[in-house]
Amino acid sequence: MHDRLEIAVSYDLAKGYYIGIHPELRTPVVALSLAVLRKRVEERLIGEDIDIKLVLDATAERERNRRRAGDR
Repeated sequence: MHDRLEIAVSYDLAKGYYIGIHPELRTPVVALSLAVLRKRVEERLIGEDIDIKLVLDATAERERNRRRAGDR
């Protein structure tokens, strides 16, 4: 059975990267994309049987939507 870990994600407009925060990570995880952010979180929690859910705040969600619209 997988435990679910919800990672709070924000986006830093000035620096251009996503920031993931959770007490089990000890320090914030930063990445230029959500895919890389998820991978970095998984790497920090290696060996644990956890289902990771990224919970985006309004700024991160707007950036994700902006990037998706630009891909089309």
